[in-house]
Amino acid sequence: MASPTPRRSPASSPSCANSSTTQPTPPSTPPPPLSQQSRNLTTGACAPPSYYTKDGTPPLRWLLWRNWEDLTPQQRERLDILAATHGRLHRAWQLKEVLRQIFQLPYLEAKMQLNDWLAWASRSRIPAFVKLARRIR
Repeated sequence: MASPTPRRSPASSPSCANSSTTQPTPPSTPPPPLSQQSRNLTTGACAPPSYYTKDGTPPLRWLLWRNWEDLTPQQRERLDILAATHGRLHRAWQLKEVLRQIFQLPYLEAKMQLNDWLAWASRSRIPAFVKLARRIR
């Protein structure tokens, strides 16, 4: 049985741009698995400098995960551009935001708002939200 290869930490990965102490690794060492590489990109651990936009803001995907009130005016402007260019993605973000706000309402008001949201999600033709609306009903 072959001995397992030691895994490199994200800081010692050659693709990590912010690491000042990277040491060359022998070519026989395999790169980290794809799941680890994608985890590094989502956490920003080893994001290459070109991963961010020219103005230094994170990718649009990160903006979609954040709450509306936590966005800067520059980031809100990028979401306005998204609304004009990618209507379906923007509608999905709106559904997410409204559902998040419903959970912050008092019970009776939330119950009424949830019924409206379920109807909206069912009509949205976005498969993930249609499925979620069916599960909640």
